[in-house]
Amino acid sequence: MKWIMNRYSHLKGKRVLVTRPKHQAKELIAELRRAGAKVIHIPLIEIADPSDKFRSLNRAISRLDKYDWLIFTSQNAVSKFFQRLSLRGARRATWQSQFAAVGPSTAAALKKHGIRKVIVPRKDNYSADGLIDILKEYDFKGKRILFPSAKKAKESLPKWLKKQGAKLDKVQAYQTVMSKNIDRPRLKRLVRENKIDTVLFYSESAERNFRKIVGQQVAQKKAK
Repeated sequence: MKWIMNRYSHLKGKRVLVTRPKHQAKELIAELRRAGAKVIHIPLIEIADPSDKFRSLNRAISRLDKYDWLIFTSQNAVSKFFQRLSLRGARRATWQSQFAAVGPSTAAALKKHGIRKVIVPRKDNYSADGLIDILKEYDFKGKRILFPSAKKAKESLPKWLKKQGAKLDKVQAYQTVMSKNIDRPRLKRLVRENKIDTVLFYSESAERNFRKIVGQQVAQKKAK
């Protein structure tokens, strides 16, 4: 008999707050429930078009054949990138780029668009720092890299790439904004009455919004 361990099995019986947008939370919620968690879903962010109206991303797409690497640190960046790619009719057949992703979900998003070979961090370290660790095996001196990301993405990876001598184009693919329909009274009540055991954040924006709503000191006690 083959046993498959759910990665959220440690949350069995726990009351878990999911903060991801509705369109991204379905699979996560299903996996949590299969693990026996009691899920509370209150989206704290929405995904919006970049503030520069895709100008920087469009410029990058117009010269895709010049890049040695394309690096993605979120599924949202993958989605927006390929949407613009399709709209602009760019061809992928001539690409010679290598692809890297921050984790398996982002890699899976790339594979849905036909990108089969994707470099990801080791499974115990799916993060920007984990991606840096695995990319240390490659030479980036003089390499042209396209990094489509959120407007306020972490700078640790771009800074590291530049230190390696890479020619980096960090472009806006999207931005995160506070959800318009957050049930603030419910969230505050759940926190006040200690009815949340664990909060799952998948972006710094969601964590910031949580702190704004429930208060900094309370958030520090609840955030995981």
